[in-house]
This record gives sequence, structure tokens and C-alpha cells, in this order.
Amino acid sequence: MHHDQFDMWDSKYQPWNSTRLGPKRDLIGEWEKAARKAGIRFGLTFHYEYSWWWQTAFQSDTKGDKKGVPYDGNLTLADGKGKWWEGLDPKYLYGINLREYETVAEAANSRWSPPQAGIFSGHLEYAEWYAKWWALRMMDAVDKYNPDFIYTDGTDQQPFSSSGTGTGYKCDAMQRVIADFYNKTLDRRGKLLYHRFSFYSRQRWGHLCLVYDCAKGW
Repeated sequence: MHHDQFDMWDSKYQPWNSTRLGPKRDLIGEWEKAARKAGIRFGLTFHYEYSWWWQTAFQSDTKGDKKGVPYDGNLTLADGKGKWWEGLDPKYLYGINLREYETVAEAANSRWSPPQAGIFSGHLEYAEWYAKWWALRMMDAVDKYNPDFIYTDGTDQQPFSSSGTGTGYKCDAMQRVIADFYNKTLDRRGKLLYHRFSFYSRQRWGHLCLVYDCAKGW
């Protein structure tokens, strides 16, 4: 699942998913079966921690024929009536408008620059809900597909650290996901294939407790 919030499996917690829309197929399930058949390791990656990422969706063109026409982040559940996405709430794709916080708009319009570290103090209820939703979706995928490993990325020590890509909220959602993954794996297999959690960071942070991965091209 990448930054667009569209789950590629029969997601229990995200109605915007590939079994209901688009291909209408469980793409992760198909890939898992293919990997097992080929005898290769199967992992799941998640890239949607950043609640500030899609803040460009709340903008509009500044020139041209569409100048001033709001982008899709401004759509509501009611706007879907009579359309192909009727009954689906756009906020589950775009989140909520957080552009009031310093540097959020600037960061969202950059290639890869997290906003200023801190907490979205005026949206704590939403931030707590989002962190739980984030964790539950990962747990759901682990429960359904029994992966050999899980992976997420970011620029700080962990997701939801209140700094770097974890800006906005601070909590133990990641620790809960890791514990869930380890416990389910031990229950199913009796052992762990990997004993460390893989977390990609563009900075040299946290690799005493995490697997330090460098993605090519950065």
C-alpha cells in the first residue's frame, strides 16, 4: 500500500481497495500465492504514515481554465451521490486539511521534505484515529497473508515520532504493529524469519535498532 491510501487487498478497514474498485481483485493475495509457489520470500510494504503527504489535494490551480477549482481533497461523502464512488468518503484517501500548520503546505509541494517537527495540536482526535487506523490496516494484512517480513519507510527513527516524516503525532503504533507481527508469526511458525524490523531512512538514524536500508536512486 503506497501513499495514495488505496489498499491492494480485501481490506477490512479501508473501503477504497482493489477488491471493490479498479481491477476488483485481491492483488496482494494473488502475489502471495505466486511467491509461495515460486518458493521465494514474501513481504508486505506500507507507505502511508504521512498524514501531511496529500495536502496538495486541498489546493487548486493558480492559473488556466481550472484556476480556483478545488482539487479532490475538498470533496465530501455527499459529493459522491450518483457517481461511481457513491458511498465512499474521500477523506479516507486524502485525509483532512492540515495546511494551517507551519511548513505543511510547503512540504507537501516539495519533492520530499517533511514539515517542521511537531504535533498537530488542533487535530489530536483525528491524529489518534489515523494512527490506530494505520496500525489496524497493517495488522489486517499480516493476519490475512502471513508475510515473511514487513517494511515501511520514513526519515526518522520510527513512524509517528513527531519528527521528520512522523511529524504530527507521537505514539507507539509501530511498536504495536511489530508486536502483533512477531506474535502472529511465532504462533503460526514457531519461529521468526527475521529478528529486526526493516525501516528505510534517508538519514543515518536508528540503525542500531532497525535494519538500515538504502533505496537506490536517493
